[in-house]
Amino acid sequence: MQGANTPWVELASRPHCAAMNQGKRRQKLEEAQQAFTGGDLEGAQRLCQSLLRANPADVLALHALAVLASARQDDTAAVAYLSRCTTLDPSHAGYHQDLGRVHALAGQYEAAFVCLQRAWQLKPTLAQTLTDLADVLERSGQHDRAWQLLAHRVQADEVNEDMAPVAMLAGPCRANRPSHRAGANGGTAPHG
Repeated sequence: MQGANTPWVELASRPHCAAMNQGKRRQKLEEAQQAFTGGDLEGAQRLCQSLLRANPADVLALHALAVLASARQDDTAAVAYLSRCTTLDPSHAGYHQDLGRVHALAGQYEAAFVCLQRAWQLKPTLAQTLTDLADVLERSGQHDRAWQLLAHRVQADEVNEDMAPVAMLAGPCRANRPSHRAGANGGTAPHG
């Protein structure tokens, strides 16, 4: 066997070993998702944390931990994990969007608005980001601004064709939703 006398470090850096490690990582992420779906939040967390021990910059594991923290309504941990995601992969609109959503759930509308604006800048075709931005404005009491945002984007044709129904969704139907999670301090309105 050719590799028998090759040092382990050199073997580990070969492409087939990297592919094998990626396969194991993918398998652990799938197991974590199955555990989460099955209601085993602790098991999912253990799997994701083991991935982070192997690679502290694993944004998928960090994102999964943020989802788990949010499911437990631990907004502080979710914000910490998602903040690391946006630092490690600043061009990923979805991480900024999720961070904005968690801030909104915690009633931190100013921070939510900033994150959602960044997500919209990175990927203006994300219809859900526009809806989330309007939702944050609405929750902070800026109903007219929310409608102006939606109307401007739809009229200016700056969004893809599936955006027209978004304007219909963004109104009074949100008025009955809680503005933030129980126990959170009053939200701060965005100024942007």
